[in-house]
Amino acid sequence: MAYRQRMKQNYNRRVIPRSFQVGDLVWKKVKSVGDVGKLEAPWAGPFKVIEKLRSGTYYLEDEDGRQLDRP
Repeated sequence: MAYRQRMKQNYNRRVIPRSFQVGDLVWKKVKSVGDVGKLEAPWAGPFKVIEKLRSGTYYLEDEDGRQLDRP
């Protein structure tokens, strides 16, 4: 248990918390599916934050104004 606690503290010390506000432009990480080259970008976007929930979840919309299905 002490080892786990030390590992958690060590990890949390290096994590940089990020928070976005409504109206910010963000990039979205995409999962690689199928035959994807290693030089392809792992990000899609930019997307605009349209709603922020207290749980740290963000609703996004693309450049055309369409809201993404999943937060």
